[in-house]
Amino acid sequence: MVQDDGFESEKKRVLIVSGDMGEVLQLKELLSLYAQDMELDNAEDGLSAFRKLIRTRFDLILLDFFLPDADGEAVLDKVKELRPGLPVIIMAGKGAEQFAAHMLRLGASDYVLKGTNFHSDMLHALKRNLERLEQEKRVTLLEGVMARMPVGALVIDAMGTIVLANTKAKGIIGDVDLEGNPVKETLPDGDVIAKACTKALTGEVVQLDSGSVQPIELYGSPFWAVVFLKDQ
Repeated sequence: MVQDDGFESEKKRVLIVSGDMGEVLQLKELLSLYAQDMELDNAEDGLSAFRKLIRTRFDLILLDFFLPDADGEAVLDKVKELRPGLPVIIMAGKGAEQFAAHMLRLGASDYVLKGTNFHSDMLHALKRNLERLEQEKRVTLLEGVMARMPVGALVIDAMGTIVLANTKAKGIIGDVDLEGNPVKETLPDGDVIAKACTKALTGEVVQLDSGSVQPIELYGSPFWAVVFLKDQ
């Protein structure tokens, strides 16, 4: 069993950038109910947001498209300059779908339209982006661990997709595109390995002719499986 001890649960820091204090207070109340371990801060305009970004590491930004000192596009450009890769969820008025879609092309990670379903849509967007952050952190950590492994290893997610393959595994399997593809359709014995990964996600260690499959634990629960391959 592989334990992901280096991946610790951390409070997520979210910066709300909006000049509408009523909206800010509603969002803070909503997000506090959604996740009590979330640290929330706000900036009333673009300049205040930039100052906070320089001083503090945030995990996510909720950015209103219209601000007192700038529009969302200019602020997004600066955010990407200061913190490349930082997820930004755009908040736009109802009927501003074209503006929001344009912001996605410029690098925003998501958008939510203000209106009847604003709060529920915001929670869905928040969940999507925080889950994406968690996965990116897992992958980054596992890349370092797998690079040091003396055996071939593949990481398989709950959907049966190959997330990572170390150099040793690529040498064993040969000239095949691995990462991002279904294990069932990619490996010669993929069907057997896929079934073993399903068992591993319940906490079971499975021995195979081609190697073994073990669960990777996070916070005490299996979340992915790792396949250790035998040299051919």
